[in-house]
Amino acid sequence: MNKYQEALNVLYENVDYNDYSNQTIDRTNKAFDTLQELVDKSTPKKVMRILGNRDGALCPTCLRIINVAKEQYNYCPNCGQKLKWDEK
Repeated sequence: MNKYQEALNVLYENVDYNDYSNQTIDRTNKAFDTLQELVDKSTPKKVMRILGNRDGALCPTCLRIINVAKEQYNYCPNCGQKLKWDEK
């Protein structure tokens, strides 16, 4: 579990919705959703290699082609997803 997920879990465990108005609950839920997006993007996802193409892979999140002819990106240049590459 990464530090972002741990922080999000602490917030989930400690928010008491009984003390909030409906407007505050909506704002809090939107903030949780935004933090969850950060957690999802910072959690490495395995790239999908394009068969028959040594220089291409697909981002597992946005499904756009990543050209890896010159370097293997740590993050998708299209959507920012943290990437995990096959170990050689």
